[in-house]
Amino acid sequence: MSVVLGSTDLMLRPWERGDAGVLAALADDAEVRRWTSHRVAGPQDAVRWIAVQEAGWESGERLGFAVLVTGRVAGHVVLKRPAGRAAGEVGYWTGAPARGRGVASRAVDLLTA
Repeated sequence: MSVVLGSTDLMLRPWERGDAGVLAALADDAEVRRWTSHRVAGPQDAVRWIAVQEAGWESGERLGFAVLVTGRVAGHVVLKRPAGRAAGEVGYWTGAPARGRGVASRAVDLLTA
């Protein structure tokens, strides 16, 4: 099942294997590494990370979305259920070009609406 959420210039869609290059570039950022627990070390590792997102969709435990602004991947937002907990959790990050523009808060709003 493919879930796509969108507004005027913002779209959330599941990560695709073709996103590996842009994911690796965005994740190669000190601030992304500082504030996230998952590391992506280059394009090969990005393919692995995207496979984890796909597995999350299959199990229903982790619904990870690429955040696109005007058609370009700008970040990530995820709705997840940590093991052993009844409550859900939202996580997010944006690449450097999208920071300070309200992208993350708009993505979370779109996800939770």
